[in-house]
Amino acid sequence: MDSITASEMAELDRVMIEELGIDVPIMMEHAALAVAKLAATLTEGHITILAGHGNNGGDGLAAARHLHIWGYDVDVYCATSRDALKKDPAKQAAILERMKVPVHYNASFFEPETDLIIDALLGYNLEGNPRENYAALIEKANQSGVKILAVDIPSGLNATTGESATPCIKATATLTLSVAKSGLLKAPSVVGDISVGYMSVPKEVFDRFNVNP
Repeated sequence: MDSITASEMAELDRVMIEELGIDVPIMMEHAALAVAKLAATLTEGHITILAGHGNNGGDGLAAARHLHIWGYDVDVYCATSRDALKKDPAKQAAILERMKVPVHYNASFFEPETDLIIDALLGYNLEGNPRENYAALIEKANQSGVKILAVDIPSGLNATTGESATPCIKATATLTLSVAKSGLLKAPSVVGDISVGYMSVPKEVFDRFNVNP
């Protein structure tokens, strides 16, 4: 499986957004639909989504919308306050609120009675150890004994080196977006089964990074 480093992924995202105009909301919708579709193959029961303040969290929030529409019982737990969400995740949260999907803010715990956890807390730009509510939610997820689907990369995993921070999600499956990050291939016990989510990246962009889509 072809892979790229975190810095290469950041450049790929820059090319998509700045050069092509395939902006964050477009990519977020692709990611959310891919996450929701994979989640639907893993459970027919209750789904808990753990979301961070950034675009990784936005992917999870948008996935919650799809799953709710499909009839799933969904709860969302955000590690930060409503005001701390970035622009696009905040928009997704507002949609969920209008749809009456339960969204819990400043969460450091969640109800254990669930059938699947979607980890959308932290993305490939993480530096250092997860802290505060992020750390608490990661530890709670790992202790739950429930299947965990990680969005793009397990929260706490270094996207380039594959080193685990303290704490780090131990996923059952990881849906990485656009292309696998090199760290995923170095940490099979943390990553679980790897799938690659379609994000409308043109072949010409993949060619810049010597990646076979």
